[in-house]
Amino acid sequence: MHKNGSIIHVEISTIIIELDGKETYYSILRDITERKRAVQALHESEQRFRDLVETTVDWIWETDANFHYTYVSPRVRELFGYSPEELIGKTPFDLMPMEEARSQSERILSFAGQRAPLDQVETQRVHRDGHIVIVETSALPLTDASGNLVGYRGVSRDITRRKEMERALRENEAHIRDILEHAPIGLATVSLEGHFLEVNQSLCKIVGYEKDELEKLTFQKITHPEDIGHDLDNTR
Repeated sequence: MHKNGSIIHVEISTIIIELDGKETYYSILRDITERKRAVQALHESEQRFRDLVETTVDWIWETDANFHYTYVSPRVRELFGYSPEELIGKTPFDLMPMEEARSQSERILSFAGQRAPLDQVETQRVHRDGHIVIVETSALPLTDASGNLVGYRGVSRDITRRKEMERALRENEAHIRDILEHAPIGLATVSLEGHFLEVNQSLCKIVGYEKDELEKLTFQKITHPEDIGHDLDNTR
């Protein structure tokens, strides 16, 4: 303890020497307070990182230069059904369907050849129970002091549900378009300026124009002059 009351960490080395025929202890004290503080700060930083990794919904990982996993966060259990230990030494391509692995390996290895980051790359993975999981991955290349690629550190998240919703929305939009296209009444989508954006076949038959012709016109162009004002009032 320092005279001012603060705690000092010291490292003591002691040897026994003979002085004037008597054994004497000779000690060297080295102040290692700053080193201890640095170690403590490192431990706290590592703990914060572990807490973040274990609580985030995303999967955090690291690979070597050949894309073999060297670190896998616990989140992988919920994502793919494997323990972190089971994936160490494996590659992302080991978890992909065969065709996906072939195409994605060429793509991702090309990024590695350029030391380029991965930005929201979507890939399919196979869960332990056999179902497909779609993940979105972003990662940064890791290089040594000479600039050589030594691996990648990245994060992947499960976007399966989002992709299913997007597909359902596209299918629903296509279904609605099909219904409108074949509706027995004339239907159109018109811009604020009156330009036809979409028209169905029934409207084309009513006005006698082909679809591509009608989409170059405005509703004012095919409306009787006496009715234009009334139609404009109805659109406001």
